[in-house]
Amino acid sequence: MNRQSILGLSSALIFLILSMAACDKVNMPGGGAMDVVNVFPTPDVPVPPLLVTGVGHAAYLWEVGRQTVVRDEEVTKRINEVFTRLKVAALADEKYRAVATELEKNWELNTLRVQNPSMPAAAFPGGGIALYAGSFEKMKYEEVLASILGHEMAHLLSQHHLQRWNRAAATALMDIGPKITSGESLDKIDPKVLGPVLGAMGIGYLIGEDLPLERGKELEADCSGLVLAAKAGYDPTESEQFLRDEAMTKKQDSNDTLKLFKLHPPAEDRHSHISKTCLTDAQTAFHKATGGKQKTKPVLLPNVKMS
Repeated sequence: MNRQSILGLSSALIFLILSMAACDKVNMPGGGAMDVVNVFPTPDVPVPPLLVTGVGHAAYLWEVGRQTVVRDEEVTKRINEVFTRLKVAALADEKYRAVATELEKNWELNTLRVQNPSMPAAAFPGGGIALYAGSFEKMKYEEVLASILGHEMAHLLSQHHLQRWNRAAATALMDIGPKITSGESLDKIDPKVLGPVLGAMGIGYLIGEDLPLERGKELEADCSGLVLAAKAGYDPTESEQFLRDEAMTKKQDSNDTLKLFKLHPPAEDRHSHISKTCLTDAQTAFHKATGGKQKTKPVLLPNVKMS
């Protein structure tokens, strides 16, 4: 579904689709054909996938529109190369192939010039990914960027944005979702109503609703993203070292000024999880993707001027 068709949906059409979704199957970007009541696990009540996708895409356009997009050709080229390799790996992955195929025409990435982001990147329902250039200095290498983008893509490929809804958030979605998909700007919506909706999508940071993301899904996305990046040919040892260093930094300085992952589980927990759970699988995938290479020289990320 293209940008215009999503934003142009009227409230009447939205509710018609929702009523059909309760008993039928719906095709949506990132979802394929599905029974929305029976397929998606939710903490409380199911939510309409099409409406979540529409609100997520509108939120993505809103965020990109209010920030400064990095236009440097070399930076854009390098970032898009990483993103493309990850998309190809997702399409080739048996676990993700169906959803990746649905998302193929809807993936979109913009690098945004934000000095001190609360997270290095964020995935929006509908296929949009916001990457924050202020995190590059901390990430340092393409290999780390690949695993972070893989982490965000894994949230969408695993459809986590449909699995985090409680009754209050779902009710708020039904109230404001049609308004947003019909074109009403997010900054015109009551933050007390909008916050739970964006929080359930994992993008509450947009309006200062810094709700910690669900631990289990974040650790799952860590492993899925690491393996996806490895299948795309990126050495997982750099990401493992990055999380090890992050864990040490947090131990030495609990007031770390960047606080790049403040909404995620502690770096020590994340490092321990990937080391014990999926690093071996990622290394195996990397060796297979690269024809048996044991290690590659890390590639520095491009420099982005922040002013």
